[in-house]
Amino acid sequence: MKELVTRTRALFDSGEPLTRHLKGGLRLEIKLTLLGGRAILDRIEAADYDVFLHRPVLSVTDKLRLLTQVIFSK
Repeated sequence: MKELVTRTRALFDSGEPLTRHLKGGLRLEIKLTLLGGRAILDRIEAADYDVFLHRPVLSVTDKLRLLTQVIFSK
């Protein structure tokens, strides 16, 4: 699982610059997907990669924080 998390982070990082070429709602949606995905990867790492005993989830508060972050980012 650790290898998958590392690979996924690298894919998110390599794809993130493409968001600069998107406009409007699509840009916000993709940026939110990246942030949410990274937050889930953080949770997987925090659970020592055991996704069967500790399912990674984002709370409503987490989601609102991510949405706020996307809305107010450049």
